[in-house]
Amino acid sequence: EAQAWVAKTKEEIRNNELPDDRLTVDVYLRQWLEGKRGLRASTLVNYQHHVHEIFIPELGRMKLANLRPRHIEEVLERLQKAAEARRRPISAKTLRRTLATLHSALATAVKRGLIRRNPAVDGRVG
Repeated sequence: EAQAWVAKTKEEIRNNELPDDRLTVDVYLRQWLEGKRGLRASTLVNYQHHVHEIFIPELGRMKLANLRPRHIEEVLERLQKAAEARRRPISAKTLRRTLATLHSALATAVKRGLIRRNPAVDGRVG
């Protein structure tokens, strides 16, 4: 198994296919959002809100390659606690939609070869 991993990594290096470890979540999410075309206006507004009001402030400085499920779970937990402190709890549906935005963005990052796996897949809501 280790030998297979080494061989695969060497091949990726030869083909220049390794993820860019300098790309931040902020830069990537802004690029992803700019590429979203043909969406319903309400969907775009939701994506913009999730990206600019939640994920960039919370995760933006982090390197995209270093993003892990626990980071996402921590963001969702802080979001819930802040809403509860304001006595305006967030519904599970809203949290799922918020996570779905990030999941979609990161699925695109995987397809583009920027990261190897989508850390939002393991995100737990509620």
